[in-house]
Order: sequence, then structure tokens, then C-alpha cells
Amino acid sequence: MLSSPSRRLLRTPEALFVVACLRRLQDSGDTVASALIVALSEGADPAEWLRDRIDYLATDGKAHLWKVDGADAHPLLARLAALRSRLKTLTPSEAMRLAKAESHVAELASRWSDSPQDVGTRLANVEALVAMAKAYENECTSSRKPATIGGLLQWLQHQGSEGTDKRAVAAEGAVTVMTHHGAKGLEWPVVVLTSLDEVARTNLWSVRTATLGQFDAQRPLYDRFIHYWPYPYGRCNAPEAAAAAEASAIGQAMAKAAKDENTRLFYVSLTRARDAVVLAYTTRKGALDWLEEIGADGVLIGGTGDITLPDGRNVSRLRRKWTADDCLVQPIATEPQVLRWFSRGAPLA
Repeated sequence: MLSSPSRRLLRTPEALFVVACLRRLQDSGDTVASALIVALSEGADPAEWLRDRIDYLATDGKAHLWKVDGADAHPLLARLAALRSRLKTLTPSEAMRLAKAESHVAELASRWSDSPQDVGTRLANVEALVAMAKAYENECTSSRKPATIGGLLQWLQHQGSEGTDKRAVAAEGAVTVMTHHGAKGLEWPVVVLTSLDEVARTNLWSVRTATLGQFDAQRPLYDRFIHYWPYPYGRCNAPEAAAAAEASAIGQAMAKAAKDENTRLFYVSLTRARDAVVLAYTTRKGALDWLEEIGADGVLIGGTGDITLPDGRNVSRLRRKWTADDCLVQPIATEPQVLRWFSRGAPLA
């Protein structure tokens, strides 16, 4: 199974359900959230619960109390109503976790899924939703704005409209395809690195900010500039003026910064593997330009033997080679081993 990050987390049933629970916790009059909770938790036909609601309102029932009390009360709606007073002491992310816990979404995820992998993906989506709530709080802290549950719901709606609500990536039994930048902070048993021919690209010809001296929080714009050198030459060979700009002090500093960033990026990618990392490249010229640029080709690529690292340490390197025929050989099949807590007793007479 191939897996890659996709958007529209907030459109998944599991996210819709937890958000509906949060909405109902926050607002007793959110009858749309009530309808979502009833429909998703019971899997009822829309015509059935809609008819039930119309009949309830026809008997002068209060709209916000539908399925909350009485003989036909929905247990989750009743439970959310009882917990509403607790929101006064909870942060938005804590309220999201409360909605997640009280919704029993894990049980529903099992009912909605066809395989254990699907269950894991749905539960991972719920955790991604909780992480979004924490990200909202962090944004509020950075901008010195109050973090509220109503603000979180509006922020989630905005993220959904912008398409920045990414679903969780299936981890079990799947191959995850990601960029080097997107892999930061993640880990897999085996990682295959490609695009090793990509060299650093300077930001000299792009819009960037520049700060002279130390940043002053009391005067955040002091000695700060927007720096832009236009490059009108397209894909043509760089003329003398462009070459001179790249050779200038600013050009050299930007080139060094790009190389340093490329070095850090390769380190991040190389350390994503728990057990093994594979460098995938071709034999054509320039296939290892990235490694050569940062000085890692002599360490990672070579024959068997002892090598000396730039910091003076000595390590052993072992090189092995497999042919196409070698890769076709299947591992030796092993018989399943029966494990018992106690030794097998004598058969009964």
C-alpha cells in the first residue's frame, strides 16, 4: 500500500464526529451538531432521524433538547450536556481531548473500517485533529491572542477552507512517500533516500528579509529590510552582472547559507531511519551531487575498510553488493512456533 499525506482531514467521518461533539459541548443550541452525532453514531437513515425530529418539534418540544432528555434520549448527547459546565476550566485543546474521549470514537472507527489498518488510520486522523487544536493554541500564544473554543472552531473552519487540514499518514503496512522537508520529526524502520543529485539553490534572487545587527523586540522593524534583486535573464547563461552579484560578499553569504541548510536537511533525512537507511541513486554523472557538495560522499559511498571522519574518529565501513538474481532468492521459510505457558500434560485416558 502506498501512502502519502493528503488533505481534507476535517471531512473524514471521524473528524466530523469529534468536532460535532466539541460544538455540542460548546453550544447547547447547535442542533446541526446534534444531528451529526445522531446520524454518525447510529448510522441511521437521514429520513428516520429527520422524521423523528419533526415529530418532536410538532409536540412543542424545545429544539435544543431533542434527544437530550426523555425516554428516547441519545446517551452521548445527554453526556455532553452534563459535561458542558466543565468547559469553563479547560483550554481549547483540553476541550478537544474531552470531546474525543467522551465520543468513544475508537469504537465507531472499528465499526466504520474493513481492516485493522483502516482502524489505525482513522484513529491517527483523530490524533491529528487533537494536534491541530494544540497548533491553534500555539498560534494564539505567539500572536498574544486569547485562545477560546469558539475561536478554535472558526480556525478549524478556516483551515478546512484553505485545504491545510492534512490527514494522518497510514503507518502500518504502507510505504510513505514524502519530501525531505516533510520528513522532519518522523521515524520509520527503513528509509530510502532519493533525489541525491539536488544541490543547494541560493536565495540571492528571491525576496527575503534582512536584519542588521541583533533583533530588538521593542523595535521589531528596526534595521530590518526586504531585500530583492530581480533576475531578468530567465534560463539563459548568467551574464557578467549576475556572475558578479553571485561573487559579491552578499552572494557568497547567501550561497553558504543555502549549503548549510542543505547539509542540515540531509542530516534530518539520514536520521529518520530506525533500523536501516538506503541511498538510491543511478550511475549517471552528477547522481550524487548533493552528497559531494556537503562532503558526505567520501563517508557514505566507498569500499570496505576503515575511514577517518572529519572530527578525527575512525569507523569501519562494510560494502556489500547484490545482483538481480540474488534479490530473487526468498528467505528460508520457518515453521510457526507454538508457545505455551505450561508444558503439555499427558493425554486423558
